[in-house]
Amino acid sequence: MSRRTSISIALFLVCLVAAYLIFRPHNQLEARSSLAASLVTASNVITANPARVTLRSASTMPLAPVALVKQTNAPTAKELRESRLKYRLANTTQTAGQLSHNDHAILLENAQIDTGAPVNYSIPDALKSQGDPGTYIVQARGKLNNAFRTALASAGAGVVSYIPNNAYLVRASAGIAQQLEGNPLVQSVLPYEPYYKLSLSLLGPVVEQQALPGELALSVVVFADARAVTLDALQKLGAQVMSESPSPFGPLLTVKPALGTVASIAGLAGVQTISLLTPRKPANDLSRPIVSVAADTVTPFNWWETKPSSRRN
Repeated sequence: MSRRTSISIALFLVCLVAAYLIFRPHNQLEARSSLAASLVTASNVITANPARVTLRSASTMPLAPVALVKQTNAPTAKELRESRLKYRLANTTQTAGQLSHNDHAILLENAQIDTGAPVNYSIPDALKSQGDPGTYIVQARGKLNNAFRTALASAGAGVVSYIPNNAYLVRASAGIAQQLEGNPLVQSVLPYEPYYKLSLSLLGPVVEQQALPGELALSVVVFADARAVTLDALQKLGAQVMSESPSPFGPLLTVKPALGTVASIAGLAGVQTISLLTPRKPANDLSRPIVSVAADTVTPFNWWETKPSSRRN
């Protein structure tokens, strides 16, 4: 190999080393220092004995130390999702996306049910209906239509809300539910278990029987036809009803429960859903300053109200 060729190969390798060090995602100052040391070493090798600069001798030039990536214990997105859905019940291995196209699927926040298969999961006794739950999930055989709704009304079932796929949450007695099971328009009838009423954020601590903070407040939606009975039952459980407001699905109560009574509240037949109370906060409305209604995103009043002389007539 000629001297010129050897020098060219050595310089090419030095350039590769330089590129590697510069574009590594570690500290740039360390990379530049290591690069300078590598260039000096390569220059000394070439100067001392240029005839022996070969691919092998050039490849033995010292490289900059590689910075180690610090390992953290932060959970991955998959681990966070699995933790959040740890208590979701399912009698099927299908994903939520697959079940969304399955006419036998019942999709709840904390349960994924295939009504074409046995409902073989286990619900803790404290969150399972004791007797007639008073509410059922009734799924149509096919798409929802007027004939199905007429069948529910004729049987005496009152529709509360839609549940995917092709089902309604209905208020009905055990006798009405049994009657609906024999209707050719009905595919399945499932009791609305107390387990289904709890939000995912509240479900884990209740299942694990963990102590909840004493200042805990709940948002409890009750069925309109069971308001009076439910208020009386909450009082007997030692719960304090702090406020009440309307909602499309029934009265919405802000409840401060007695210690260890969340599962008992879920077991009340008049309770529809339970979740942790999320206090309301002022919105950061970016559109208001854009259209010149307010001076900025945190101004608590309208811009026109601060300048009466400029107010439009």
